[in-house]
Amino acid sequence: AATALWSFAALAQSSATTSTNPALAGTSTANSASTEKAPAAPLPISISSFNIFYGGPVTNPGQHSSSDSVINTAGDTSTVLQREYIRNQIGFGYKLNPKTTITPVLDFDITLADASSNAKNEGFHWRDSFIKVSRSELTPAIMLGANKFTLDGDARLYVPTSLSSRTNNSLGSVRASLFPALAFAKSKWSLSAVLFARYYMQTQDQSTPATAGAATSPLARLDLYAGPQINYELSSKVTAFVLYEMGGSYNTHGIQDYASPTNSGTDIEPGMNITLHDRLSLIPALNWYTNQRLSTTSMILMASIKLL
Repeated sequence: AATALWSFAALAQSSATTSTNPALAGTSTANSASTEKAPAAPLPISISSFNIFYGGPVTNPGQHSSSDSVINTAGDTSTVLQREYIRNQIGFGYKLNPKTTITPVLDFDITLADASSNAKNEGFHWRDSFIKVSRSELTPAIMLGANKFTLDGDARLYVPTSLSSRTNNSLGSVRASLFPALAFAKSKWSLSAVLFARYYMQTQDQSTPATAGAATSPLARLDLYAGPQINYELSSKVTAFVLYEMGGSYNTHGIQDYASPTNSGTDIEPGMNITLHDRLSLIPALNWYTNQRLSTTSMILMASIKLL
């Protein structure tokens, strides 16, 4: 979800100022203009934070985490576990030119509650942090009649900072992303999407057991993702959206992980992007995994903050 809402996580922050001081009485406008200072050039550096709170089910917010039962292909019941946590991404951007930015990003979770009741899963956990090179206008804007099509993108190099990557001697991973968008002329409607592929550079096919004799499992090899989204601008400060996420994850044995009934390859997220300030946006949303009952729909709250 964090990745799919890229347009909200990377909100354009800008401000315009105009001089409100008229020429002093008895002074010519030419003399007055000559004393005005040119506006300072914006800094090429930025610090931003994107935080996502994944809460409990809307039917019981105080539950902190939720679980559901699904019937697998063998006719047995499998339990799907969800947890309550906050995902945090802190980025330090440097603008190389008006269209290109390089951003090292720290990525970590703070798990508040786990449906498995496994206390060791709670607390601070590193994800694989990454360096991102973003590029706007990969192609010139294309006019489709009166409608405008744009295409942005980024490339990411992930370093093995997570416990899993370090334990399994991973070399990290790489990801390529595309962000197409279509704005309809004279309309408050628009379409956007996130498309990406992520490849994991593993040095082994099986996980390293935590203890001697423990079971091993295949490691991640390839993630494929598509997140189309429809948006409607309610006002200059509020945009409603519905996101549909589709994912496929393949392991080192070439097996699609989402073939398991305990995983869901799709989910639906309706929500709203609310701009409270040019440096702060809040994005409340709901998340429903389509292989589970609608009653398991959980709450999400995202915050996009520009610190510098």
